[in-house]
Amino acid sequence: MKKYLVCLIGFLLFLTLSRCAPIVKTDLKSFQENPEKYKGKEVIITADIKSVVGDPKAYRGKNIELTGYVKLDGFRRTKDWGFLLEDKEGRSILCNEREYRVTSWIMPVIALRRAEKENKQVTVEGKLLKNLEIELDWIEYEGQHYDTDFKPPQFWVPFF
Repeated sequence: MKKYLVCLIGFLLFLTLSRCAPIVKTDLKSFQENPEKYKGKEVIITADIKSVVGDPKAYRGKNIELTGYVKLDGFRRTKDWGFLLEDKEGRSILCNEREYRVTSWIMPVIALRRAEKENKQVTVEGKLLKNLEIELDWIEYEGQHYDTDFKPPQFWVPFF
């Protein structure tokens, strides 16, 4: 019992000392004007597709949040999957999740198919890479949040 109590106190102390950085959403202008305000925080830059396409260097390497319409390309790749996020004027950004199909979770794919079919907007968050490509962290559709990095547990059933 004493070992259990010592482990519990140690775990609680660890959690207290290793807190997670708070997540803050802001626009690019506010972030550039006062970067000290965001030190020690995980910053998500909210933007629209027009702004990112117009000045990709300003957003490159930052976590950004965008909203737009889904256009699936229909091409299945082996190690990743992706789709285009478009605005009403036809500007688009490629959204990718690498290593997804190794152990895939089908729920984000189903949500994206529904969004494309119903012509509804989705919100995505991820890091903007070169060539207007976003490495996804999550997708939100109709109030449902999908973590694209989630890999469901696998249960292997041996066949005799």
